[in-house]
Amino acid sequence: MIAVLHKPRRLVLLVQGVRHHRVIIGLVPLGDYSVGTFRIPWNLRVNGRLLDKGTYEVSLHAISVDVLSPATPPGQITLTVRTNRHVTVGR
Repeated sequence: MIAVLHKPRRLVLLVQGVRHHRVIIGLVPLGDYSVGTFRIPWNLRVNGRLLDKGTYEVSLHAISVDVLSPATPPGQITLTVRTNRHVTVGR
């Protein structure tokens, strides 16, 4: 994931499972970032656990106190994790 920041921010990923409806899986804290463009790695872990097979929506947010910003561009990204741990990315 790539983030372009115009102000220093604390960033998190919001991970939601998609089945018949969205279910929040958790927030992944990414840390504090200064101004600039950053490539942000993620190991597909939420709360220390690797994502199971399924479809997920992932979005990047800034967090201030306990308030999430709206999703930053490109918005929500759909990930599909297959049984062999291969991941496909959609929009």
